[in-house]
Amino acid sequence: MLKLEKQIEIGREAHRRRLEARRLSEEADKVLEEAQAEIERMIDYS
Repeated sequence: MLKLEKQIEIGREAHRRRLEARRLSEEADKVLEEAQAEIERMIDYS
């Protein structure tokens, strides 16, 4: 594989991983918000 082709492949993979990391981070934030709301409801009902 030519050096330029390899660099392009690496760049695409890095971009794909950044997008996946962003998606996972947003998903984790949502789960955290839901857990926080559930805990607050539990505290309110006790």
